[in-house]
Amino acid sequence: MQRIFVLGASCSGTTILGAAIAQKMGMLHVDSDDHYWAPVEPPFSQKRSAKDRVLSMQETMGDGDWVLSGSCMGWGEDLTRKATFIVFVSTDEQLRMRRLVARESQRYGNRIEPGGDMYKIHQDFVAWAGQYEDPDFQGRSRARHERWLDQQTPPILRVDGALTVEELTEHVAGTVRSTLG
Repeated sequence: MQRIFVLGASCSGTTILGAAIAQKMGMLHVDSDDHYWAPVEPPFSQKRSAKDRVLSMQETMGDGDWVLSGSCMGWGEDLTRKATFIVFVSTDEQLRMRRLVARESQRYGNRIEPGGDMYKIHQDFVAWAGQYEDPDFQGRSRARHERWLDQQTPPILRVDGALTVEELTEHVAGTVRSTLG
């Protein structure tokens, strides 16, 4: 059984890497954001309950091999506990924040500009994501991720999110195959 959990800061590259690993290894890819947020307009404005997130993800993941990307801290331990391999993506903060702004601009255009219906959501998201390196931040942070990683028993591979998706995918797939067989 191969179940890979890919985590890191927002816009570190976890979703893209998770999808690429799943494709290369012929596995199902599930991203936590697809289940965390209710499908409403404007997007990312209403969270699903933790119970509903987990049930939705369990239903999607099934009993086979999978790659889970994203963060499930504080609500998805029943899922992450099933991982047989963990990949922690660490990406330079400036690069990560540039990616975040570019991605949001590409996805939502004028909606995130002043006067747009997603302006406040976007501003709040950028502020939240910018606190990842703050060790005192109580949200998703490097310090919380490191504490969580210290408690895990599956093999952990740390990768640099500045590398290309192709480089990372080859490295992760090769390491998983040599480690898990």
